[in-house]
Amino acid sequence: MAGLFFGVFPDLIFVGAALLMSINMFARSREISRQRLFPVVRRVYAVSHSLITVAVFGIITAIVTGGFYFPILGWLLHILLDIYTHKGSPVEPQFPLYPLTYPAIKGYIWWRNPYFLVVNWAAIIALYLLMNGPKLPIISWG
Repeated sequence: MAGLFFGVFPDLIFVGAALLMSINMFARSREISRQRLFPVVRRVYAVSHSLITVAVFGIITAIVTGGFYFPILGWLLHILLDIYTHKGSPVEPQFPLYPLTYPAIKGYIWWRNPYFLVVNWAAIIALYLLMNGPKLPIISWG
């Protein structure tokens, strides 16, 4: 369950920042526009989707707990998938080593592509069934 949380954690930070900024603008009776929101929210996205951020978080967690916390790999997997599945999105190109601006990586496919969605969800379901599905009896011939 913790791995699932860390798998969506980068987007929770990103969406949370956009929501908080929108509420703040609304409370100040300012027009909420993408032009005002995007530059700041884009930086929050870059930080939450940075391999450097994950590494720092992992190192701090390891120091505090005395060992590597494996659910953080969900965060790493999320970033690695986003790098290649955001072709044509507002957050393209991706900066996986933010705050370093290079390399800037353009995606290869948009995650909303129907073919990608089918393959992605089939892989998720297959992996889930392999890990948590019914245990089949082992047939012994000898």
